[in-house]
Amino acid sequence: MDTVTICPVVLAGGASRRMGRDKAALQLPGGETLLERALRLLAELRRHVSACWLAPRVSGAAAGGLADIGTSRGPVSGLHAVGEALASERDTAAATAQTMAILAIPVDMPLLAIPPLMQLCHSGMAGNAPATCFAGLWLPLWLRVDNRTRDYLKRVVSGEGDASLRQLVHQLGGEQLAVGWSDWQMNINRPAEFDRLLRGWDTSAREIGATLEKTDD
Repeated sequence: MDTVTICPVVLAGGASRRMGRDKAALQLPGGETLLERALRLLAELRRHVSACWLAPRVSGAAAGGLADIGTSRGPVSGLHAVGEALASERDTAAATAQTMAILAIPVDMPLLAIPPLMQLCHSGMAGNAPATCFAGLWLPLWLRVDNRTRDYLKRVVSGEGDASLRQLVHQLGGEQLAVGWSDWQMNINRPAEFDRLLRGWDTSAREIGATLEKTDD
């Protein structure tokens, strides 16, 4: 079996214009920020997916992470910056891996949980698709880091073509996993959406905890 190395990434480079303030710094009940929660989720995922895990990366200079290279074209610019950083660092894990992949999650999906991420990782590791996501969602995203993917990202961030993640998945011939609606898919983009999240947080947190306990069984 191929050695699989996964670089977990939190995409937090958006301008947060609709929110009016940095979404990564929004605080949940208890004081944890959206960025801290996303990083904690990725740290927890390591216990459930057997692979060689690199240290998590944060995309977005405003969030204290890796800045985009050149003019930002959205999430693809964050993926490009991480991919180029991995290529230049050539650490031991990356150099020996036959399969290198980015697992990217958005900072503004606070109800994202372990089970869908496990499914995404297992599908990505078992298949040959260069990109894997859930149908119609685009994030979270499993993205193989190879010369073809890096070349595509370089072209897009230089201004060529459509910079959407939808187009990335289509152009690379990615796989979309079937998924029904669940609360974990909710993005927080506007103040009203964040207020609604906070009002229902106790219920949502209990449901996430119950799901995690089933995963551990």
